[in-house]
Amino acid sequence: MAGPWTGKDGAVYIGASEVGYCDSWSVSTDKEEVEITKLNATAKEYLSGLTSHSLSASGHITDDSALSTLINQYMQVDNDSGGTSVSTVAAATLVFKLYANKADTGSSSFYVAASAVASGLELSTDPGSTGKWSFNGRITGDPIWTVEGE
Repeated sequence: MAGPWTGKDGAVYIGASEVGYCDSWSVSTDKEEVEITKLNATAKEYLSGLTSHSLSASGHITDDSALSTLINQYMQVDNDSGGTSVSTVAAATLVFKLYANKADTGSSSFYVAASAVASGLELSTDPGSTGKWSFNGRITGDPIWTVEGE
């Protein structure tokens, strides 16, 4: 596995569309521990339980349609600002590719593939700055570390 990678090598995709101006992403994993201590034991005993995963990503707001996909998990989207094509709020599970290394042709790319249910969205702006977005989701099932290419 090649590395180290730099932030410039990363990317976030929803389905086949890259989310524009993604600054960072992360995947967090927790594993339950199930206590199975017997009576008269002198130390606690555990079994490994189920895992849970979450993802977060953030970046700058553009008119990219993939960002509208994130926003539409929480809000209606008016695609023509005239009120004639307002979407309903989606409740879809989103399919993500979170690239750690989005390589050029002939090299290997590495990414986490996951389906996630939206759990949080923040849209913000400051004077003199571009708008920003931050998204959180709960991964459903197991994420997959994927090697693509070569």
